[in-house]
Amino acid sequence: MAPFRIPMFTLIVSRLRRLPSPLALLGATIAALVLLAHWSAPAAPSEQPQPQRNLLTVAIAPLHQEHWPDTLTASGAVAPWQEISVVAEVDGLRVAEILADVGDHVKAGQLLARLSDTGVRADLEQARATLDEARAQSADAAQTLARVAGMSERGALSDQQIAQYRLASSVAAAREAAARAVLKQQQRRLAATRVVAPDSGIVSARGAVLGAAGATGSELFRLIRQGRLEWQAEIAQEELPRVASGMAAQIELSTRQPQAQWQAQSLEGRVRTVGVMLDKASRNALAYVELPSSSALRAGMYVRGAISTGASRAAVLPQQAVVMRDGLPAVFSVTAGGRAVLHKVKLGRRQGELVEIVAGLPPNAEEARFVTLGAGLVGDGDQVRVAAPRRVSLQEEGTR
Repeated sequence: MAPFRIPMFTLIVSRLRRLPSPLALLGATIAALVLLAHWSAPAAPSEQPQPQRNLLTVAIAPLHQEHWPDTLTASGAVAPWQEISVVAEVDGLRVAEILADVGDHVKAGQLLARLSDTGVRADLEQARATLDEARAQSADAAQTLARVAGMSERGALSDQQIAQYRLASSVAAAREAAARAVLKQQQRRLAATRVVAPDSGIVSARGAVLGAAGATGSELFRLIRQGRLEWQAEIAQEELPRVASGMAAQIELSTRQPQAQWQAQSLEGRVRTVGVMLDKASRNALAYVELPSSSALRAGMYVRGAISTGASRAAVLPQQAVVMRDGLPAVFSVTAGGRAVLHKVKLGRRQGELVEIVAGLPPNAEEARFVTLGAGLVGDGDQVRVAAPRRVSLQEEGTR
C-alpha cells in the first residue's frame, strides 16, 4: 500500500465535515468508495529482466572418410572337411574287441576294433593244405608229361595219349593257381578281422557293438579325416559374384568356460571353394571355408561370420553420434547459428567405436558438424552450445 493514501483520506474527511450533515454523509460515502477502488486496483507489474534459457552444451565431430574392408556377412553350419566310413569287410564275424570310441584322435593304421578270427584261421589252414595238395599234383603231372614227351619221339605213345598227359598237367597247374588264390583270399579275410584307421582323424561315430556280427559293408566307425573342419557359409545368389577362393574369412564363437561368463572367440579361415549348385528351397550356395583346429569348434555348430571381399571408402562417425528416433537411426548436425538439425540415416559397417553412414546425410556433410556427446538429449531444432574444441583422434571421439 502506498504511504500517501491515508493522509489523503484524512484531508477529504476533514473538508467534508464543513458541509451540511446530509451532504457530508454522501460525500464521505463517495470518498470511501473511490479510495477502496484505488486500493484494490492491482499494482503495475514491475519491469524485471527475464532469465536467459540455459542451452545444452554438446560436443561435435566432423564426418571422416576412411578405407574400410568390405565384408559379406553370412551364416552356416560347421561340418567335416571329409569323412571316412570304416566298414566291416568280412561277413558274419562278431566284434570281439573295441579299442576306440567317439572323440578319440587316431592315427593312420591304428587298430580300432578286432573281429573274431577263429573261423577265418581255420579256413586259412584249410586253404594252405589245399594249395599244398594242388602244388604236389601239379608237380607230378609236369614230371609225367616230361617223361612221356621223350617216349613219343620213339613212337611208344600215340599223339592222342601225349595230348592227354599235357591236358592233365595243365589242369593240375590250374588247380594249383586256384588254390593259391583261395589262400590269398583267406589271408585277406584274416587281415580284415583287424579294423584299422585308413587315415588320421577324429572318431565322430561308432557303430561297432561288442559281440554283434555285422554284414559286409556295415559301418563300424566314422572319422573326421585329419580332424579338419570347415564352415559352410550360405551365400545368397545375388552375392555370389563377390566371393572367390582364397578370400579371408572370420567366424564368431560364443563359449562359456567353467565358472565363467560367456566369451566371444574369433577364428580366422580362408575360402577353399565356392559351390556351383544352389539350394532349391533357399536359393543359396555354399562357400566352403577352411578353419583352424580349435577345442571350441564342433561339427554341427551353426555360426555367423564374415568374408572379406575387398576394401572401399566409408563415411564414418563415432557411435555416440547415432541416436534412435521413431525406431530409426539418426544423427544431428549443428548449423552455424547453433541449431540442431535431425537427419535419419542408414547405417553400414562398424569398426570398433565407429560406424559407417551409408545414406541420409545432408548435401554438405563433409563440411558439417555432428553432435556426439549429448546427442541423446537433443531435439530437432533445439539451440545448443558447442563445447570448446579439443584435439582428439576420431577413435578417441568415439570412445569418450
